Amino acid sequence: RDGIQEDERTGGKKVSARGLELLDSGNKKRKGKAPVFYEITLNTARHTAEDLQLIKSILLDYPGKMACTIFTAGCNMRCPFCHNSRLVINPSGESEFSEEEILAYLKKRQGILEGVAITGGEPLMRKDLADVGEALYKRGYPWGMVTNGLALTEDRFRRLRKAGLRSITISLDGLEDDHVWLRQHPLAFEGACRAIRLCAAERDLAWDVVTCVNQRTINKLPEIRDLLWSMGVRNWRVFGIDPMGRAAENEELILTDEQFQYLMEFIVSERQAGRHVSYSCEGFLGDYE
Repeated sequence: RDGIQEDERTGGKKVSARGLELLDSGNKKRKGKAPVFYEITLNTARHTAEDLQLIKSILLDYPGKMACTIFTAGCNMRCPFCHNSRLVINPSGESEFSEEEILAYLKKRQGILEGVAITGGEPLMRKDLADVGEALYKRGYPWGMVTNGLALTEDRFRRLRKAGLRSITISLDGLEDDHVWLRQHPLAFEGACRAIRLCAAERDLAWDVVTCVNQRTINKLPEIRDLLWSMGVRNWRVFGIDPMGRAAENEELILTDEQFQYLMEFIVSERQAGRHVSYSCEGFLGDYE
């Protein structure tokens, strides 16, 4: 957390001194080309409707394939670390891409993009999600989503699967009290566990669970692992929270350098034991970098 500062190179967003070093180094290597890290940073900082609702190409969601990410407006939770809070708190101010606009965009990039990831906000807040998914599926695009699970009933899950849902990530951030505290919804834990059990009983579905590790949960990782494995989870991603936006002012959310070290050692020990645990999503690692 030391050295966190606002900088004009990142559109006024708070970033670590190490992050600025990486930014400068990367820009020099690109020899005058548009700085990629800078563009991504500004997309988060500006919060324009277009920036938030579409990442035109991404390699993270479908390894080895080029995909795009669509952001939906609205959410049924109020997480204190949310990076897309404008979509969550004031969704009426954002105009979502229609099904027709999404398909028109994909048509222009036919032969380039090979998948679609839908996130938010909360994708399940979009009433036509199954219709959009089915349209993608019929055109040969595997699609998936990231969800908190609260609105994923068995009926909704079956409709989405029939519409071609092929991958899903569910957020579960700890044991019940800790997860409810972080997600700020009394039914958050119940919803996430229900979603996990639905996925665990399914064949031909790529799915995992992601956990935001914080001060309340860093010393409970073995307990969280036991809970997840008891529900059938076999792919678990853990990550820290970037000290930016609303999270920058909440010390309970941010790990210390020593805790980052412990987190990485925990991942190593889990892999040595044959469990698939990885670090993913966020780019801030304190001085562990």
